[in-house]
Amino acid sequence: MLLPLFVAQQLLRKSMSERNRRLLKQQFRSATVFQSDLMGFTQLSSTLDPSFIVSLLHHLYAKYDQFATQFNVEKIETIGDAYICVSFGGHPEHIIEFALNVVNMHIQLKDYRIPNIFQHESVSNPININIRIGIAHGHVLGCILGRSCLRFHIFGNALDRAIQLEGKCLPNSILGIYTHIFINYHTLFYHFTFGLAPTACPQTKAKCEDVLVNFIKHDTLDAYWVSRKES
Repeated sequence: MLLPLFVAQQLLRKSMSERNRRLLKQQFRSATVFQSDLMGFTQLSSTLDPSFIVSLLHHLYAKYDQFATQFNVEKIETIGDAYICVSFGGHPEHIIEFALNVVNMHIQLKDYRIPNIFQHESVSNPININIRIGIAHGHVLGCILGRSCLRFHIFGNALDRAIQLEGKCLPNSILGIYTHIFINYHTLFYHFTFGLAPTACPQTKAKCEDVLVNFIKHDTLDAYWVSRKES
């Protein structure tokens, strides 16, 4: 069973007959979705022993889960090398911080040797594990499908858009969109939405020097490259 805590609590409050009779579902008008995958994973899977693939995903997902707890985002599911998580409500900054930490971790995994969790002291040859990330904000529908092996799924435009952006992303990069806030200057998004530097970041592009994250407009897409501002 893989359920966000608030969903599990709702489920526990229902009787067994209610669980069997009704589809547990919930509309989220404001959700920020993170979708990632590993570049070259299919080729990697065809060349490495499955024990190394499982070891790699376990290592990565354990770190992602740690970041998810740290930044208060809900892990939804993993599908092969894809990892999906969500920040429900008006807190896209949680997903942004989560994504920045995931990217930073992957940058540090250059020439990584996978420790095999099935074979003690066995490691792979050096590999580079690049990730690409799509982030989108909008409406999603969450629900539990079926009656056994319960899992919480999300559907909607925010997930669809995050998947599309991830597919167009560069290695170890984040491509995101937040349709209600990305208006004039990418720096205003961080000021108005996150509020991390409200006194140092007035409503002018020129004076937003203390913003901690860069938002750079994509050349052709209605989206922004998201990165940590270098100190």
